[in-house]
Amino acid sequence: MTDALALALMLLEPEDDVGIVNLAAQLEAEHPLLAAALRALLTAPAAARADRLAAARALAEDKVEEEVFATLPAALQTELVSHHRSALQELEGLALRLDGGEAGARPAAMRLCHGLKGDAGMVGLEGMVRRWHAVEGLLAEEPTDLPALASALFEAISRTEAELDQLSGRATPTWSPQPHAAAPGPTPEVEDAPAPEPEGFGAVLSGWSPPTWAAAPDADAEDAPAEPEPEGFGAVVSGWSPPAWADPEPAAPALAAL
Repeated sequence: MTDALALALMLLEPEDDVGIVNLAAQLEAEHPLLAAALRALLTAPAAARADRLAAARALAEDKVEEEVFATLPAALQTELVSHHRSALQELEGLALRLDGGEAGARPAAMRLCHGLKGDAGMVGLEGMVRRWHAVEGLLAEEPTDLPALASALFEAISRTEAELDQLSGRATPTWSPQPHAAAPGPTPEVEDAPAPEPEGFGAVLSGWSPPTWAAAPDADAEDAPAEPEPEGFGAVVSGWSPPAWADPEPAAPALAAL
């Protein structure tokens, strides 16, 4: 964004409909997501316009939060990047359908955006939270221009992929995939046989323990029924808590009510 456009965004008044339309038109080619967020102000209630304009301004910051990412355990860094890349690939297919005029792709796209926002929020990546919250809000509204909505979604995907590329350079896993051993022959039963070695992602977490400040289990929990083990991204996050300064909620107000 040029300095002139950044200044125009900073000086924009929430009730200035003409200024909003003009600035959105100038931002359309380079920042379709920000342009769509500004256009959404035109249909927002007057009382909510100031908050939504502040949220739109926050989208323009686009800061990669390397310091936050660096505080995560290596296994969590790796799983977060892998999980997001998989979701972005699926989301790109839905964006192509929206670009082709298929409004029925909106609900699935909303669910993926909501999941991406939640995963980023759990680890304190607030910039990603704001980005996907904005896209989710745009998808929740009745669209009048599906190609423009698809352009905003494509920008969010592209910026997130670039951010993951930058962050993954800091992800330095200390583990490596273990080859599958040949199946052992039959052995006599042993009363205290050792447990089998973990495989797959379980092997990644086997050498990592929750921080010492994690809450200790309740002494009376032995008689309670066992809860199912979490899977996927939840399995990695379950033993980790964000730093005290991390806020899982978006720092900027919502662009649109869900």
